[in-house]
Amino acid sequence: NIDFVLSDKDRIAGKYYYQHDPTVSPFGVSNTLGFPQALNAGSQVLSLEHTIVLSPRMTWTPRFGFVRLLAFANTRQPFNNSDFGISLFGSNRLPGININSNDSNLGNSLVLGAASNFSNAGMFQNEFEGSTNLMWTLGRHSLAFGFQYDRSQLNIINQNNQQAVLGFSDFYHFATGSLCTPDSGCFSANTELLNGSTNRYFRSNQVGTFVQDSIRLRPNLTVNVGLR
Repeated sequence: NIDFVLSDKDRIAGKYYYQHDPTVSPFGVSNTLGFPQALNAGSQVLSLEHTIVLSPRMTWTPRFGFVRLLAFANTRQPFNNSDFGISLFGSNRLPGININSNDSNLGNSLVLGAASNFSNAGMFQNEFEGSTNLMWTLGRHSLAFGFQYDRSQLNIINQNNQQAVLGFSDFYHFATGSLCTPDSGCFSANTELLNGSTNRYFRSNQVGTFVQDSIRLRPNLTVNVGLR
C-alpha cells in the first residue's frame, strides 16, 4: 500500500496485490507416472486513487483499477514425438492413450499421458477500470458527477488441437496395436486429432455516467435525486 500526501489539497493512494500458486499433480490426467500436470495459477490487483481539492466546496477524484487472473494447466511428458520418429502434423507432443476396458473383470479404463480435452488448457483474464468523480457542495445541494469505463479481456486457451488421442477398446487391442475407430466398428474409445481453432477470445466494453444531487430540505430531511 502507498499513501502519499503531496499537499494539503492533493493526495495519492495506491494498492498492489500479487499472488502466485503453482501446483503439480503426478496423476492430474494420466493414470501412470511420467505425465504430471502443472497448474500455473495466480492473480494481480492494482488500485490507484488521486484526490484533489479544487476549492473548499469542490473535490475531484480520478481512479484507476486493474485485475488479472490466470489459471493454465500443462501436462508434461518425458519424451517427444521426434524421439520415436512419430510425425503428427508438426506437433511434438506424444499422443495420449485411452484404453476403455483395461481390466476385463472390473471394467476400469486406463489413461496414459494427455488423453483429456483439458490436458493443456486454461484461462487468462484482464479487467481495466477508469473512473472520475466530482463532488460539489452548493448551499443545500451536494452535487456529484461521475464517469466510468470498463474494459474486459478473457482468453480461453485450449491446445487440444495439438494433442492426438489414441483409443483402444481393451488391453488386448492395445497390445496388438488395433485402434478403436468407427471404420473398425469400435465406438467405445475415441481416436482423434482435432483440426481447427480451439482458443476463444472475448472482449467487452462498458461505459457509465451519473449525476446526483443530495438536497437538504430540513435538518432532519434530505432528498436524493439522480440519473445514471
